[in-house]
Amino acid sequence: MTRESIVLATELPVEPEALFAAWLDSRAHAAFTGAPAQIDPQVGGVYTAWDGYIQGRTVALEGSRKIVQAWRTSEFADSDADSVVELVLKPGGLGTRIVLRHTEIPAGQGQKYAEGWQDFYFTPMAAYFGKAGGGKKGAGKKVPAKKKAPAKKTAPAANKAPAKAPAKKTAPAAKKAPAKKAPTAKKAPGRK
Repeated sequence: MTRESIVLATELPVEPEALFAAWLDSRAHAAFTGAPAQIDPQVGGVYTAWDGYIQGRTVALEGSRKIVQAWRTSEFADSDADSVVELVLKPGGLGTRIVLRHTEIPAGQGQKYAEGWQDFYFTPMAAYFGKAGGGKKGAGKKVPAKKKAPAKKTAPAANKAPAKAPAKKTAPAAKKAPAKKAPTAKKAPGRK
């Protein structure tokens, strides 16, 4: 069976050592994701996150710069082997640059997990560490490391559309103007 891999990167306003510790701490992990987590923070230790949706065990820890975990969700078939998540943490412009390599993903699930990492980890982590780190603006901006697909999915484009919609409604232009602009906006992302 074909397996998939994704590579994502982001920067967060937190020092690598603090992020490393938070990832492996049940309370901190739950706080930055907003969902229950139970983590045994040692090599061989098991963990669950997102109230049991994610589960696995820690395979390797290197200082405060690398975490490798066997990883699966409740959507994996019983016959599917665990996937592997490798987090590499380096000092970056905002505090820490994370490169996340997720390999051995069951066929057809890679894109979904790329979106999930962004929506359920990177985005809430940016908000959490941004507040904890003095509320730095622009934190947690996704930096595609390999695939552009997560950048296309990124829901902020969807979020921007509603923000523009009221401006269109507020404008005294005739009803034809919003109707013309809406199809153009829908075609533009498809062209990219």
